[in-house]
Amino acid sequence: MKRILPLILALVAGMALADSNSDYRAGSDFAHQIKGQGSSSIQGFKPQESIPGYNANPDETKYYGGVTAGGDSGLKNDGTTEWATGETGKTITESFMNKPKDILSPDAPFIQTGRDVVNRADSIVGNTGQQCSAQEISRSEYTNYTCERDLQVEQYCTRTARMELQGSTTWETRTLEY
Repeated sequence: MKRILPLILALVAGMALADSNSDYRAGSDFAHQIKGQGSSSIQGFKPQESIPGYNANPDETKYYGGVTAGGDSGLKNDGTTEWATGETGKTITESFMNKPKDILSPDAPFIQTGRDVVNRADSIVGNTGQQCSAQEISRSEYTNYTCERDLQVEQYCTRTARMELQGSTTWETRTLEY
């Protein structure tokens, strides 16, 4: 029995080795068959056939000056002009200019909730922990604000400066004696 066990183990190992060799060969053959297909699909890609509305040289390329370029290449000026004269800019401007004012009422639910928290502070926090102590606060401050514009809107202004010299020139002749 001692001689048969190593023989059986050798046969099983040999069959496993033969099986792994054939699996390796099949994988290697498959890899050789598809070799280069990925790079050829990238090299042969024609975006105008695959991407609707593709343009190899869009107007926006004038704003890109390369990786190391500084500034915005006129993007801000063109954006400001489009904002002022284009339909989209006009529509946005009209929407926030004609929007009704946001008026906050002292009776608004979120303000009432805040007042309730102030009134129930002791039951919420209580004298829990060493850092907590009951204190009487006798003031609440409410301020009414009216929002007339959206703070997220950025506008760019341009200024023109002009210098003008005003004055007169006079000549005076003096005789000095030493």
